[in-house]
Amino acid sequence: MAEREEIRMPDEPGRLLQHDPINVLLMLRSGQGEERSVLAGRMTTQHLRPTGVIIVVRPQITGAPPVKRSDVVRVKLRRSEQDSLEAEGTVSWVRQKAFLPSGLAVSLVGVTFDWDAEEKALEVAAFLAR
Repeated sequence: MAEREEIRMPDEPGRLLQHDPINVLLMLRSGQGEERSVLAGRMTTQHLRPTGVIIVVRPQITGAPPVKRSDVVRVKLRRSEQDSLEAEGTVSWVRQKAFLPSGLAVSLVGVTFDWDAEEKALEVAAFLAR
C-alpha cells in the first residue's frame, strides 16, 4: 500500500475552497472499536482536499480540544436524514483559533482519510456537488 500524504494545515484559512453548508458529525473511535460523538452539530462547512477534509468548527473550541493528532475518527457528512456519507480517517492536526475573511472566529480540524484516501476524496467531492 502506498504511503498516504497527510492533509496539511492551511497557511491562510480564508483561501480554502468553501462548499455549501453541510452538517458534519465527528465520531471519535477508541482502540476497542467504541465510538463517541464529538463536536456534534457544531460544524456546518467543510473544505475538501486531495486526501481528506478540513472541518470548520463554529464557534471556536475553547479549552482542551475533544480530538488530537493521530485520533481515529469517523466523519459523517449529512445533507438530510436520507442523504449522508461517511468516511473513516485520522486527525492530522487541530487549529483552535482561526479567522475566516468574514472575521468569523472558527477552529479547524484536518482529517486524512484512511485506506484509499484519493478515491474517498473524489466520493466526497461528488456528494458535495449534488
